[in-house]
Amino acid sequence: MNQPARRPSLLQILVHVGGWLPLAVLLAAALTDNLTANPIQALEQRTGIIALIFLVLSLACTPLAMLTGWQELRRRKKALGLYGFLYAALHVTIFFAIDYGLDFAAIWRDVRNKSYILLGALAFLLLVPLAVTSIKALKRRMGKSWKRLHRLAYVIPLVVVGHFLLAVKGNLGRLQGNLLVPLLFGVVIVILLVLRIPAVKARFARKPR
Repeated sequence: MNQPARRPSLLQILVHVGGWLPLAVLLAAALTDNLTANPIQALEQRTGIIALIFLVLSLACTPLAMLTGWQELRRRKKALGLYGFLYAALHVTIFFAIDYGLDFAAIWRDVRNKSYILLGALAFLLLVPLAVTSIKALKRRMGKSWKRLHRLAYVIPLVVVGHFLLAVKGNLGRLQGNLLVPLLFGVVIVILLVLRIPAVKARFARKPR
């Protein structure tokens, strides 16, 4: 006898609404010509920042579940990570296909002067296997290898922050001309990683509820 489908929780609904809402806002801004005087750059910046936000939220799920005892947070980690990948893919597509028009000679020429492109490409290439292996069947087949691969989730946000810092420094991704935003992201990521250290975990972990 088939079990009735479980109703989605409020948190699950919020995660998915929050995942698609930025895309709807970006599309509305693009269709109404409200993307500043440089719409391509605006799309690059916004999709990049949204991707980083979702990656940080995904990274935060386990430490927050540990601190609060709210175990449902762990179950939303995958969806948040996939939304991060979605916006990262949009960011990369806009950069390569729209900004550069798939002119790889021009891209290669700029890589030598703009190392943020190289770091951004590295971060995206690391994200791809995580997104592909998020499928349950692949996870089962990979066994312990899956866990080893998904430790990249701890490294990728730091690489993205490095990409962000270099982009801001080079004025391409400037946000009011300062480095504060990427530095704040970096601080948050470091705190979330520190909370995963076993000794720190033991100190702050609360009982599941």
